[in-house]
Amino acid sequence: MKKTTIAAAIAAFLVSGGIASAHPGSMSGFDADDDGNVTRAEVSARINERFARLDIDGDGKVSESEMKAARDARQAERFDRLDTDGDGSLSRAEMDAAHQKRVEGRGKRGAAAAVEKMHARLDANGDGEITKTDIEARAFKHFERMDTNGDGTITEQERIETREKRSRD
Repeated sequence: MKKTTIAAAIAAFLVSGGIASAHPGSMSGFDADDDGNVTRAEVSARINERFARLDIDGDGKVSESEMKAARDARQAERFDRLDTDGDGSLSRAEMDAAHQKRVEGRGKRGAAAAVEKMHARLDANGDGEITKTDIEARAFKHFERMDTNGDGTITEQERIETREKRSRD
């Protein structure tokens, strides 16, 4: 369970805001030059940047202690977002508002099932660990699906077509 939780946290951090069905003009940091297109190099650069933020010791893997440090930083950021009046504590009203927002966003998904599903998708070689290679394999597989003409660039039109195709399927 601990590895699944760590894997899910890595996955969420690395692919959050992914290229999946991004709305035109909303490439969540992947379109580095803001030209409306996403190249394989831009995807690779984004993965490298995000993975490097987690892989503090640079060994090519994200350890439990590295995940803990990232989690602690995210928790501090999350607390600051929830503490809407900035007084350093969370009131019942702030907690209720945050809970309501989370419930509305979650819909009918089961959190535990989502974690396991995400881990299975991202662990490309099935070894129970998620490495940068695993993340790249998934990202580039998706990139190649979206790059319908195979020119190494995802255009706004290709994103629109991919999104439309997904909505029909």
